[in-house]
Amino acid sequence: MSDLKVAVVGGGIGGLVLALALRERGISFEVYEQAGELREIGAAVGLSANGTRELRRLGLGNQLEAVSVVPSALVIRRWDTGEIIADHPIGRDGVYEATFGAPWYGVHRVAFLEALADRLGDEGMHLGRRCVAVEERRGGAEVHFADGASASADLVVGADGVHSVIRPHVAGEVRGKFSGTVGYRGLVPVPDMPSLPDPTPLQFWAGHCASEHQFTVRPSPIGALIRLYATPAAPAPVGDKHRLRPPDRVMQVACAPCVDHLSIGIEKCRWIGVER
Repeated sequence: MSDLKVAVVGGGIGGLVLALALRERGISFEVYEQAGELREIGAAVGLSANGTRELRRLGLGNQLEAVSVVPSALVIRRWDTGEIIADHPIGRDGVYEATFGAPWYGVHRVAFLEALADRLGDEGMHLGRRCVAVEERRGGAEVHFADGASASADLVVGADGVHSVIRPHVAGEVRGKFSGTVGYRGLVPVPDMPSLPDPTPLQFWAGHCASEHQFTVRPSPIGALIRLYATPAAPAPVGDKHRLRPPDRVMQVACAPCVDHLSIGIEKCRWIGVER
């Protein structure tokens, strides 16, 4: 066991993967998560071979495979006609894994986090600890929490998301700026997507002022759940306000499956793109 002590601020996907990697290397760690329980929001995540290869090495291969879906191919279509522009096999004939040595997975974020938490167990996990400040000192750092407690470590890693308390200590105070895109994303059962030409690939509809992509994220009793993400261009912000396209305006430039998605309204959520 190394003498190095690492404090990981944030118990999301990044924080738990880091904790597993540290444990595998025999490095002491503590994970501090502000929520009272481990939970995840959002729709889905795509994991390419660079990620799944390491997750397998950390012992997550079987757990991840059980909750993931391998798409048949990467398909790029025209947004207006649905015509296929490119078709690259992934799961079809095992081409992707044979080429890169590990699979491509589509997985629901909640299922992914649960698999990580099961693998880690309670080791080094501290819930209900919201970091409010970090103070560098000779030979290490002190992490301060909202409840008045503190913890010392040789190294502090910020895995605390978009509103990170740790980031300013690394990159300075960098204000987020509007990226010019707004994402409409959600999970939709396959039977509710009559215009979807094929639910098995990872698909992109490429357009002149918007793009959409879709992939299956998990099996379900009603067929499968499809993850859709539409990213239409948006006007420049006015001060701190963003004039977002309403869903009906998005439908005017969206592919048919995304029109279905926005019309159904199942678990959809609008996300403003922010750059730093």
